[in-house]
Order: sequence, then C-alpha cells, then structure tokens
Amino acid sequence: LMTAFVLYTFGTNSILFLRVPYWSDSGVPADWLSLGVASDPFVVMGLTVVFGYLAERYSLASLNLLGGVARLVSMLPMLVVSPSALWVFAHTLPWGLGSAGMVTGQNLAIPPYFGRRSQGAIRGFTAPVMIGAGAISPPLAGWLIDSQVLSQHTTFILAGFLMLAA
Repeated sequence: LMTAFVLYTFGTNSILFLRVPYWSDSGVPADWLSLGVASDPFVVMGLTVVFGYLAERYSLASLNLLGGVARLVSMLPMLVVSPSALWVFAHTLPWGLGSAGMVTGQNLAIPPYFGRRSQGAIRGFTAPVMIGAGAISPPLAGWLIDSQVLSQHTTFILAGFLMLAA
C-alpha cells in the first residue's frame, strides 16, 4: 500500500512542480494560468465532501482507483494537445477530481487493512516516507529536465507511468 502511494506521490508532485512553467513557457497567459491552477483546490474541496459520502458506500480501492484514473486522464491535455488556456482547465478539473478521490482514499485506507489500533504507528512510519517522496520528486524532475536527460514531455509521460504503476 505504501509503495503504491509513494509511486503515486512521486509522479504527481513532479507534475505539480512542472505544470505551471510548462504552460507559461508554452504561452498560456498568466491570468488564465493562475485562474486555472487556482481552480483545482476548489474542485478538491467540493468533491472531497462527495468522496466522503461515497466512501461509506463503495470500497476504498474503488475510490483510490477512481482518483488515480482521474489524475491520469488529466495528463492527456498536457501530452496530446497544444497548450492553451482552455486545456489548463481540461487538466486541472479532472486533477482536482482525482485529488479528492486520492485524499479520501489514502486517509481511510489504513484501518480496513490493518485495524485502528495500529493506525498511529503505521501513519508515523509512512508519513515521513510519503513526505520524502513528495519532497524529492520535484527537484529530481527539474534536474532531469535541466540536465537534458528528459524533456518536459517525457517527464510527464514518466510521471504518468508511475501513477499507472501505483
């Protein structure tokens, strides 16, 4: 479970780090870019309530899968079309949907598998690993691009594969 979440965090944090400069370098106007990126936390806030409701009715694996697939689908506008203001929203809205699903699923995943008694110890062990993966991935992605080991496009594809593997 932790390996899947680490792979997923590694991929998604790279995307979060790279998406604004990618769109900015591609000519998306700053006002549309800021509005698009600012929209995804509001989508997450609204849909987290919905996913909380769904978590009482469907399996957590289904919620995590739905969240993961939504974030993976959100990568398509970054990979297959020429960047524009509208495509920023085509990315950030499903990204927000996926974030809500993953946040809800990750927070609720431990008790059904391991019980509530060990929840604190498990979170105490997994949190530093997850935070570390989230902290390492953006500078690593930036270094790979700046060193011309990978292009931004290839980095997005690699992040997508990490998310798919998770």
